[in-house]
Amino acid sequence: MNEIWAIIILTVAVVGIVWAIRDKAKSRPIPEAIRPGKTLPDFTVLDEDGTTLSSSSLRGSPTVLLFVRGTWCPFCSKQVANLTHYYNEITSAGARLILVTPKPLDTTRRVADAFGVNFESWLDESL
Repeated sequence: MNEIWAIIILTVAVVGIVWAIRDKAKSRPIPEAIRPGKTLPDFTVLDEDGTTLSSSSLRGSPTVLLFVRGTWCPFCSKQVANLTHYYNEITSAGARLILVTPKPLDTTRRVADAFGVNFESWLDESL
């Protein structure tokens, strides 16, 4: 009987910790530099051809940037899945969908192919 209570208490504690972490993550403030309406900060990346690009080239163009740490991250994978669901709507509205990742671009291309979308991939090894 004591084992059952120990399992119940442990389960309640784990659920409480997960809930608290998730709740805290939701309440993180958005950094001032990336608030809606702000100018995108400058950074450089490589495109799929190995050409160096600057974020300043996006100014004036509607763009959805998704920073993805890797396919190992369930949160990142869920975001990619959600955005690929809306890929046609995003591109039909004249916006670009760009994944920025520290992973090799051939890996990212395989992810795009798996989701059946043709989003752009940019490499930023500093992520």
